[in-house]
Formats: sequence, C-alpha cells, structure tokens
Amino acid sequence: MITRKQITFAVAYVFSFTALAAIGYFVGDYSIREKAHKIEMRSSVISADTAFYDLPHMNITVTSDTDSQNRIRIDMSLEVQKNDLTRLSSYEPRIVDHLITYLRHQDMEMLRQASKENDFKAQLLEETNKASYPVPVMDIIFRRFIVL
Repeated sequence: MITRKQITFAVAYVFSFTALAAIGYFVGDYSIREKAHKIEMRSSVISADTAFYDLPHMNITVTSDTDSQNRIRIDMSLEVQKNDLTRLSSYEPRIVDHLITYLRHQDMEMLRQASKENDFKAQLLEETNKASYPVPVMDIIFRRFIVL
C-alpha cells in the first residue's frame, strides 16, 4: 500500500524536476536568442561591404592510416571585403594549393564528424588566411562538401 509520505515525495520530485526544466528552458532560450541577435547585428553591419569569391571545384584524394583512399569533393566561397575582391583573384592558385595540401593530411574520421564542423571550419579559415596573407578572408562558405 502506498503511504502518504510516498505520495508527497513523488509529487515533490515531479514538481522540482518540472520547475528545473522550465528554468533551464527559459534561461537557455534567452541565451540562445541573445547570441543569435549579436550574430545577426554583426552580419548586418558587415554584409554591405562584403563580397564572395568562388573557388574552383576541388576533388581531393585523402589517404588514411589504413592505406585506403577516400575522396572529398568541395565547392566553397570566400567572404572578403569588396575592395579586396580583385586582389584575391591573383592569390587563387596559392590558396587552392594550400587548401588541397592541408586537406590531404587530415584524418577522414574528423572530416566525417558533423560535431567537429566548427573546429574544422575555423582551422580551414586560418589556413586560407595564411595562403592569402595580404588579403584577409572573413569567412568560408561551403556550397558542397562531400566525403566519399
């Protein structure tokens, strides 16, 4: 038989977890909205002065530790300032060569994991900025990224 003490405990248990879930939802939702608002404000300020430079289609063969060869197909664009767009075209061969060399030495499992996408994109942006040194690249946009 269920005692009054057990019923009180069950009600208090359910109420406390419901309250914690509601607090977490509202606090977490607010922080997500705040971050999204900051990103939206920053992109609206920058968007008028930026342009996109399309790099050529890249097919890359990546050799893994097991000596199996995997292929990557990438189409990407680089976000740069409008006044740097013409200067960037002269650095295109160096950028493409640098990116292909960098991608050939990456671990295939890392490329397949969607959870590491932001880290990978940040590393790729850093490598791109090394290759296009006088011209700063603000962002990389993947139009196609297929791991075969």
